[in-house]
Amino acid sequence: MRPYQHAMSSAKSRQSWTDDLPVHEFLDSTKFCCADRRHRFLLHHADLGSAVAERAFPQRSDIGRLVARHVKEDLGRSATYSDWLDRVDKNLLPRPSLRRLSAGEDHIAKLVSRKLPEDAYDSVLEVCAFLYLPSTFVDAELEHSLPVFMNAAGPMLVRRVFGPPCSLSDSVIVDFGWIAEAIIFTLFGRIPDLSEVVGAVIEEPTKSMNGDTHA
Repeated sequence: MRPYQHAMSSAKSRQSWTDDLPVHEFLDSTKFCCADRRHRFLLHHADLGSAVAERAFPQRSDIGRLVARHVKEDLGRSATYSDWLDRVDKNLLPRPSLRRLSAGEDHIAKLVSRKLPEDAYDSVLEVCAFLYLPSTFVDAELEHSLPVFMNAAGPMLVRRVFGPPCSLSDSVIVDFGWIAEAIIFTLFGRIPDLSEVVGAVIEEPTKSMNGDTHA
């Protein structure tokens, strides 16, 4: 379905569908980075996708409903991030530096912060927490759960959630997109292309023809 079709479906009245459109456009925004259905791996999950959308649209109180409906309309069920990760060949996912990964999220934030004014440290922590968010929704190794956001599309999502560069003071400007790039590069030694991530998807977590979910 196209975003406007999702919006017309989720709106409480045909007159208000444009209010829902930005949310559905956001959920499908990864299509601009990946021109086939596998782009859904990034945001089409009822749990993680909802958590990200809530951050992107904090003024909306019904985000969970909108995301769950969008996911169900595309996949036939309210699939979770864990459902997706179960259908990924983890051997094909980009691999981070296990040494840096084992040092912890705070260590990564400190490494990135060395290149920035001291006032920017809190912003680095916030972006780092966002990029690590997928790991809180699955019982999986960090190295397998993080690539979904830590790729070339990750800075785009960060910019949408955190906004454009902003001034913390007269001398300090924070660029959230750059921070995302720096975090990803620090962990992976490069910024993986999205094609590497979606290329690991074996199948979508959809319903089979008889209505049962795939094993």
